[in-house]
Amino acid sequence: MEERQIQACCNGWSGEYCDVPECLGGCLFGTCVDDVDSTASSPPRCVCNNPNYKGKSCDENTNAQGEVNKTQNQLDLVTCMSAGEDIFRTFDDASFNFYTTCTVGMLRSKDLQIYTQTECEPDNKCSCKKVVTMEYTFNGQTTVYTLEDYEVRSDGPGGTERMDVTSEKQSPGGETNIVVKKEDSSVYVWFMTEEVSFRLDDNGLFMLTIKRTSPIAGSLGGICGNFDGNADNDQAYLTKLFEDNTDANRPCGSGFEECPADDPSLADEAVSACDYLRGNMFRECIDAGVDPEPYYQLCLRGYCTAAANGRDKAELARCNVLDVYAYMCYKEASLSVSWRSENFCSKTCENGMVYTPMVPTACPLTCGMPKKQYESEACRSDGHAGCVCPRGMFLLRGACVLPNDCECMGDDQKYYKNGEVIRSSDKCLECTCGEYGLWSCSRTSEECVGTCSITGNTVTTYDGLMYSFSAPSCYLTLLQDKTGQLKVQVQTKECPSGTCFAGLWGIINNGASLPAVLRKVSTNYFVVDINPGIRIIVSLDGLIQIAAETALHRRS
Repeated sequence: MEERQIQACCNGWSGEYCDVPECLGGCLFGTCVDDVDSTASSPPRCVCNNPNYKGKSCDENTNAQGEVNKTQNQLDLVTCMSAGEDIFRTFDDASFNFYTTCTVGMLRSKDLQIYTQTECEPDNKCSCKKVVTMEYTFNGQTTVYTLEDYEVRSDGPGGTERMDVTSEKQSPGGETNIVVKKEDSSVYVWFMTEEVSFRLDDNGLFMLTIKRTSPIAGSLGGICGNFDGNADNDQAYLTKLFEDNTDANRPCGSGFEECPADDPSLADEAVSACDYLRGNMFRECIDAGVDPEPYYQLCLRGYCTAAANGRDKAELARCNVLDVYAYMCYKEASLSVSWRSENFCSKTCENGMVYTPMVPTACPLTCGMPKKQYESEACRSDGHAGCVCPRGMFLLRGACVLPNDCECMGDDQKYYKNGEVIRSSDKCLECTCGEYGLWSCSRTSEECVGTCSITGNTVTTYDGLMYSFSAPSCYLTLLQDKTGQLKVQVQTKECPSGTCFAGLWGIINNGASLPAVLRKVSTNYFVVDINPGIRIIVSLDGLIQIAAETALHRRS
């Protein structure tokens, strides 16, 4: 008999003799078991012990009907909403019902107007979707953007363009001040300068958000109100609010029909299907003051109208309304209710993801994302239901993987596996791809690059000296060579947050030629490469970095 020492166990096994089952990704509320007595069997699986938990790791609690969690919203912003044909709530938390499927101005300011039109679909999504029209004036030019389903149409001075909304952040019509992104079944749109954003859900929920620091906060009109902190004046002028903000020049949509009086059995079905809104499922929401009646009436209309296309469509219409009410319970009462189950309004996710009633961040755990980025302002969210990776797993190109299976993206935009070693394109760094898709880098012996950075009125030089300048509006020369062939200047101006940049200029070869390449590398960043050896990185957030090869110091 030959005695051998085991070097490593196969995936899913541990112990001295590799006979202890170990479920990949963990097994939270279950037992890790090996079902087949064979060395060629698949890895062990997690068998759930708790009936309220399912999923690959028994950590998906979507079947825990009735579970209610108290949340706390600490975001410095306010939200206006619309759902169905008649449900509205202003920035100042005035809730009311006003039936209309016509085009109404939800937010109106000097340079930005956002309109919605209601179109109820009883045969497809079985919800009252919103078609959103945005009129936006930037740098003196007005463009009209129309968002319907997952497409944005831009009509502006340059003509008409169409863009499909994807999970990657995009700017429709090339307008970098507007960012659009799809996340699960929701579309998010941000207006960066105005600090205004909205979210459009598949179930017909429209949520419009504005930061308290927004430059247009003091000059608002529209159905969302004037954002003055007084809900009473929104209620007092309700009829006039709609008279002033209904656009007769734009088309009207269509609503759900009332339950027919000549079909009492269908009406009884609808009552039975929608009574969940009045029962124990949402008892905590009702007790907290979130009125279910508008949603109950919407549920009845949706159920009866969609029933013409089959009972499955009617139930889908019911589930969409319950979904909207559950979210409003979260927004108004800070209560997160787990109301779906495997057999009631179930949700399925793709690529190994699991459904959760509350995703508290806009940034899911993603390979290659530094920990500090999760704490940034961009990752703060008002919360939403959706699909996430199971506990302990990370997103990699749309799929869920374990931390050790994360890949790292190099500056050549290629992906590298865990453990691979590369050199950066400037040969300055030698980097190893590590866990979570993060690089671990060290300096090489070759001459590298120095970086100067400017944020507001603070400058950090190539040698690490930090200083501030006091002139709010001026031209600054950031870099120039001894021959006068190259000069980089920035113009500053005074703004509410301090000092802002108004423009950046590069003068090369006295303007005779332009050995430079300008690229937009992401939503917020532009890169200018000047040969030889200079790279300028400009962020729309107000950061300028000028990287230069150290060898240039000897030449100029």
